[in-house]
Amino acid sequence: MGCGKVEICKCLEFEEPDKLEYLDLKSSTGENLQSVCELLADYIIDKYENQIIYKIVFKNMEFFSKNEKREIFALVLKRLNDNCEERSYRRSLIQEQLRQYFQEEKTIVINGFVMFRLGFYFVYLENFILQEIDQYLVQKDYDEFLDLIKYFIDISSAKRETVEIYFDGNSYRIFDENKSDITNLFIEDLVDTCCNQKEQTENQVTPDDILLSSLISIAPRNIIFHNAGQLKNQELIQTINKVFCNRVQYFDI
Repeated sequence: MGCGKVEICKCLEFEEPDKLEYLDLKSSTGENLQSVCELLADYIIDKYENQIIYKIVFKNMEFFSKNEKREIFALVLKRLNDNCEERSYRRSLIQEQLRQYFQEEKTIVINGFVMFRLGFYFVYLENFILQEIDQYLVQKDYDEFLDLIKYFIDISSAKRETVEIYFDGNSYRIFDENKSDITNLFIEDLVDTCCNQKEQTENQVTPDDILLSSLISIAPRNIIFHNAGQLKNQELIQTINKVFCNRVQYFDI
């Protein structure tokens, strides 16, 4: 029996969508077919996409541990699900393939269509996963680097017990527990090093770089950060938190 738009909507949205395997669209009009393509594209994403991603990550990425695969799988799903534009793009790719298919055929076995007609969709997902893996590895290396810096700070003798950082919207001033301005005491080596490297330019040495390098050099037991809420670079705050952990207090004045 042929399926019209209403019947398909009921199958996909209200009845038992997991049991939908075959559709006969011989009696459908062009307008109905457009709606069917839209509904089926969402259906394919909702039913098959996680399975495809799982297979790519857990079956094909043999060089990762099981725990790393779990982290990558969760990361990929989060990035895909959090981005509405990304889903719209994937939906449009599937819709176009469905439209081309229905120009020649009026019946569809959905599982067969996914497996044999959506090769480009598999490739797209695989490329997306590879991009996320690159980001995952970069972040993992960065986290390991921060762990090393944290270990270095933990075993280092503090050059100051407490430092207070004041941010004026453009630059930082650093004071010790005696309210002495020590901003320039710990950055000369950094500036000299950068200036002596031919590939470096003044624009590449930012106030954020100088602040973080200064804090690592000082290795204070306590850090009091004023006006941190004005910072546009929240990654700096995240890095300071990871490296110095419970040594940091924030105040907005």
